[in-house]
Amino acid sequence: MSEKVRLHDWSRHPLGPCAQWPVALRLALESILANHIASCILWGDESYFFYNDAYGVILGDKPEALGQPTREVWREIWPSILPLVQATHAGKSTYIEDWELEIDRYGMPEQA
Repeated sequence: MSEKVRLHDWSRHPLGPCAQWPVALRLALESILANHIASCILWGDESYFFYNDAYGVILGDKPEALGQPTREVWREIWPSILPLVQATHAGKSTYIEDWELEIDRYGMPEQA
């Protein structure tokens, strides 16, 4: 995934080239890319989606998610996860355990 991030053409993305990204984003991204636990980052007001190789399994065969707004990546559960995203943007911590969601990973609804 690290190579995929490096090779991605960010010049047309609202965040711009990687060299212009905030240090906090670059450090957070380096941290999750080195992690073997499924991890993702939702960055900025649009919650641009970044993830590591382990998280890629969770995405299944969804269209390319790297750098896309999370509302597009997870459109089928966006109404459910939006309150968590908003809480995070407000600086609040959240913890959820055993939360079932119906996601679309392989062209059909699936309990996750």
